[in-house]
Amino acid sequence: MGLEFLESKHVVHRDVKPANMLINKDGVVKLCDLGICGDLSNTKLDFSTIVGSIAYLPPIPEQCAIQGDMWALGISLLEIIKGEHPFADGTLDGLEIKCLAWEPAVPTTISPDIQKFILQL
Repeated sequence: MGLEFLESKHVVHRDVKPANMLINKDGVVKLCDLGICGDLSNTKLDFSTIVGSIAYLPPIPEQCAIQGDMWALGISLLEIIKGEHPFADGTLDGLEIKCLAWEPAVPTTISPDIQKFILQL
């Protein structure tokens, strides 16, 4: 819902990851660290630089697009569910190639709706 709200305001988060998600005792999740958000309605901003945490960037990142936030959400959800990042081999070298060749495996311990949601992300 947080990303949907940001999109409704023409803003992209650009650094979605588990460390930027807060969960309260009732299970309500909030996004934090809005320091590098991009306002897509501000044409004066320079979005020529790709920003964010490299481990959560899509294989072919766009400069400032909601698709990057969606990819990062999917990677983050897999990391939260599995307890480790999908590419947790200790190195970020060649991450783009790994992502492009990756066949995501979603745990079957979660509901079919959540499995489908993650695969769409």
